[in-house]
Amino acid sequence: MKTLKELAQDALGVQNACNLSGIVISFAQVIRDLKDNLPKAGSDEINQHPIVRLWVDKLASLTGLEQGVLSKEYQAVHILAEFGYLGEEKCPEGCDHKYNTGCKLSCYED
Repeated sequence: MKTLKELAQDALGVQNACNLSGIVISFAQVIRDLKDNLPKAGSDEINQHPIVRLWVDKLASLTGLEQGVLSKEYQAVHILAEFGYLGEEKCPEGCDHKYNTGCKLSCYED
């Protein structure tokens, strides 16, 4: 089972992928690992998790579907990729890292 941090890193990495069948096969494992990492999460929470939304956004891109703006999801996944946590937990500065709200860290500035 991959950690949330590893799943977030994979969600960012898959954005450069082009093999739809490979992405779908990998995405199934991502869902299983995400459920293992978040055992109390219901279907809606898993379905709407930033990691899931990035994978689905990539699938939509490859199939030519119109895409929306997922900037808050990208920020959340970057937080997970770097720190390995999101939501109710606090960053080292004490910020609420749910979707990078009010973070004092400069870790998301390009």
